[in-house]
Amino acid sequence: MARTTIFDQLKARLPVSHLLATALLLVLAGCSALGTKVQPPCPPVLVLKDTAELVRFRPGQGRDITDVLFRAN
Repeated sequence: MARTTIFDQLKARLPVSHLLATALLLVLAGCSALGTKVQPPCPPVLVLKDTAELVRFRPGQGRDITDVLFRAN
């Protein structure tokens, strides 16, 4: 017995034209808010303390100051 997936079942039930029409409607619905004059406020930008610094070490087991390839703050 052949194994069917959810995609095979959907393909059998919905013609491609219905899927394309649905995708087009979703894309157009996302563009409907572009004509408004009210702009939402920007979200606050912050850097987490744990991610404020990046240190890349040379390949291998060493992790002391002599094994640092570069450091970014």
